[in-house]
Amino acid sequence: GYDGNAYIMVFAKKHAFRYDDKGNMTEDKLFENDSLSNTGTTIFKYYDFDKKSNWLRKTIIDNGKPTTIIQRVIEYAKEK
Repeated sequence: GYDGNAYIMVFAKKHAFRYDDKGNMTEDKLFENDSLSNTGTTIFKYYDFDKKSNWLRKTIIDNGKPTTIIQRVIEYAKEK
């Protein structure tokens, strides 16, 4: 369900996700059991976007520490 704060709560998996206005996941909060005690937070920071507003580089930050940088190249089919 939606809690009115840009979170989508998925209790079966015990995660709450936050998305930006482009649909990119910006935050993943992990909850222990069915409580609201946050046991970990992953932040996704996006850099470099192509002409179609798709991200080309992002950093994943787990519990306040950068852990992964992902770079991708997107090739589009030629438009007719």
